Amino acid sequence: MTDPIEPVPDLTALSKPELKAWADAQPTPDLPEELEAYFLLDHPEARLIPVAELRASRDPEENAASVHRAMVFAAAAREGRIPKRAPITVSVEEDGAFRILDGTSTYGAAQRAGWRTLPVLVSVEG
Repeated sequence: MTDPIEPVPDLTALSKPELKAWADAQPTPDLPEELEAYFLLDHPEARLIPVAELRASRDPEENAASVHRAMVFAAAAREGRIPKRAPITVSVEEDGAFRILDGTSTYGAAQRAGWRTLPVLVSVEG
């Protein structure tokens, strides 16, 4: 298990570039599959979808730093240091697969962490 994320006075007060730089400097955290600790799950249309049924338009590891930041931000949300994120947004393809519209880095973080499911909102416009 990795050490807890180093304390920072108030992550919500940092600018986006400052928050990104802070996250880049953090160790990769362990993320147990405790989805309620990372995501806002109270949306009436949020659904849990198996990670294996999700398709990304690009390989999340093409931007490994972004996946690392998604993991750090999830750990910070679990610790109550930043707000939890909304479920990722997907569309349903003709074959029934779910195409990720927003949340590719979060999907990559879920893959790295070994999660079986991920909360999604299905877009009707997808």
